[in-house]
Amino acid sequence: MVAAKTHTLDKPAASREIITKRIVITPKASLNIDEYFVYIAQENPDTALLFFDSVEKLLHS
Repeated sequence: MVAAKTHTLDKPAASREIITKRIVITPKASLNIDEYFVYIAQENPDTALLFFDSVEKLLHS
């Protein structure tokens, strides 16, 4: 999974730069996220879904 984030620095419009950060999710990191989801879901499935949705939103925003 790869996500890119674009940020505009707080500068006057004429001198704004766009900075793109690339976030690479390794297979191990992806597995960890899945494992956290399963662990949380054992106690609270709704919270597990919120966790997973939050991670996805963070990576794809």
